Amino acid sequence: MEDLLPVRKAPNKPSMLDRFLRANPFYSLVVLCGTAFLVSACGYTVMAFQSVHAAQDYNGVQEAAAHPLMRVFSEHGATLMASELALLAVAMLGAMGTDRWWYRRQRDRQSEKQPMHTADAGETSR
Repeated sequence: MEDLLPVRKAPNKPSMLDRFLRANPFYSLVVLCGTAFLVSACGYTVMAFQSVHAAQDYNGVQEAAAHPLMRVFSEHGATLMASELALLAVAMLGAMGTDRWWYRRQRDRQSEKQPMHTADAGETSR
């Protein structure tokens, strides 16, 4: 079966593991914090709209109890969003601050893997 499906690897193409190891870990932290902030901002906005429109009850019956998540946003929403925004800012500054270091590290690793090319004795460089 192995003869039927030969595995070829491009000589200069890095493997998926190499790409993962050289990625800036702050990027994943930025995505994680940004997603958490987005979910909190949407929930806080829904809570704010519900509280504004609570007086305008179309059926004449008030809802018995709010969703527990809406109660959390009502009590701790501003603090939650401010802390998530601060974490997002720290993650973004970390990503931007270490980006050059990660780039240099990747470049140095690539230069170590690639052998130095020397010109043959008969060839001249132009």
